[in-house]
Amino acid sequence: MCIVAIIIIKDKEYPNNYAIEYRGGRGIRWRIKYSHEWHGIPIYCIEARINPKVLSSGVPDYFNVANYQEIKVALGKFDTEAKKISDKLETLSSYKVNRIDYCINFDIKELRIDCAVEEIMALFKRGNIPNHFIERMKYDKKSHRMVRDIATFYLISQSVVINCYLKGEQLKREYPQTPNIPDDIIRFEIQCKYNKIFNMKKGRLLSSLETMDFLLSDEHSRDTVTSYYNRIIMGGDYYSLLDAARKIQSYSFSTKKEERLIGALKHIAICRGIAKAKDKLHGDGIIIFSQALRELVDLGINPVTIPREWGVKRIKNLLDATNDISQSRDTDMHMKLKNSNIMDGYNSDDIALIAN
Repeated sequence: MCIVAIIIIKDKEYPNNYAIEYRGGRGIRWRIKYSHEWHGIPIYCIEARINPKVLSSGVPDYFNVANYQEIKVALGKFDTEAKKISDKLETLSSYKVNRIDYCINFDIKELRIDCAVEEIMALFKRGNIPNHFIERMKYDKKSHRMVRDIATFYLISQSVVINCYLKGEQLKREYPQTPNIPDDIIRFEIQCKYNKIFNMKKGRLLSSLETMDFLLSDEHSRDTVTSYYNRIIMGGDYYSLLDAARKIQSYSFSTKKEERLIGALKHIAICRGIAKAKDKLHGDGIIIFSQALRELVDLGINPVTIPREWGVKRIKNLLDATNDISQSRDTDMHMKLKNSNIMDGYNSDDIALIAN
């Protein structure tokens, strides 16, 4: 049984206009929304937001990440689902990609990380905030100031939104009746808006369908996730400050380099994060600090150290740990199915398409 709902919602981008949203079937949400004016006449567009995991399987799976093979199945169903509503919705080739959410799930239990998921989120939130990004804050009525969301690390730029959050908490809010929601999952998600997508495909002479094939491929998804993860969470394993210093000293660097690297770790620990540490530096200090960050990562040391009170000496980098498991699965899969292109772990959570 399919429950269909048509709702009218206020358009966030254009406050004086309203969007009509059709929530029918599983895996696609249709929306008619204001686009622009032409000689005083308002022009509307149709937006289709696809959850490829749900559309491909027909099952309400809002937790797992779709790989490219599942995305192809989902897009293959698009025209059929559109015709069920109206011929005016056009075919897939008439739409352009307006937004893609690339993502990866970090399963703390599966990765055998000996820490609570909230502790890993605390380490993530001490990561870097790249230039042109700002962190979303919310007003706290009790303290009368802007504060960070405890369960989310949310960064915004004009073209990209980074959302790192506890997936279980989000699902419990949105789908409270869903049973067996896991509590040990961190979702790292890159929401690419239209101008970012335009830059990704710039210089490639591709049709709209070929563009989607490129943008949604497992390889491109993996590269996008890896690039932003390394810029924000950063590479290297997490160590306690003492153990990170000992590892640096084991390399017998010059006294100057050793002091620079350990000094950077101490500065980050005192400031409780890379972004806050950068904010306190100016001029040459930022250049020296940035160099130290690169050198630490090259040594396999994440610049964020584990708080002493946790009593933990080392935590493996979650992206590296996930890649190790994925490679092991790929090897097993290759033994069973030759020429398989399935890459478990990376790809898309949502795809937004626009037709004028």
